Amino acid sequence: MASELRVDKIIPTGGVGTDTSNLRHGGGVIQIVEGVYSTQQTITTTSTGSPEAIFDCDITPKFATSKIRVELVMMCSKLPFHTGYVYLFRGSTILRGLDQGGHPASFACRHGNYTPGAGGNTYQRYAENREYYTFLDNPQTTSTITYNVKGSTTNASYPFYINRAEQYSGNSTDLVKCRCSLTLTEISA
Repeated sequence: MASELRVDKIIPTGGVGTDTSNLRHGGGVIQIVEGVYSTQQTITTTSTGSPEAIFDCDITPKFATSKIRVELVMMCSKLPFHTGYVYLFRGSTILRGLDQGGHPASFACRHGNYTPGAGGNTYQRYAENREYYTFLDNPQTTSTITYNVKGSTTNASYPFYINRAEQYSGNSTDLVKCRCSLTLTEISA
């Protein structure tokens, strides 16, 4: 005989964590939503005030008290000696990507160099740099939330590339492509 357990919220036996100094929040996972982006994109905008849209993902929290854990995996490359920036927004509110002075910060793309070459262009990953970012948000709503990922580059003549294949040329349709993902987890609080 099959059994099924249905609950609205899971709370640990010791209660919901409230120790904000150690960032202990929440109880159980309520829902998980994932957005995947596999399109190759070239970012040429240099505007930190209006970065270029890359992709987004929506979640509708079941409780206004819930936290949303945002996990972002970006597959990026750039030309040497120039930087691409990734920004995370909730709607029109920037969550990560600018420092308090309005300068690009937090999510600088240092993932790899895109090196043009005669035998095809090569994306070189830096193994020591991660392509993973995580952020715990407190939206305090039960309305649908859209998390947006955007990007800019330091110089329009040196673009910032999203989802390029490991070796890329204009007709590299037979090569394995990269993909970005945005995972949103509602956590009870």
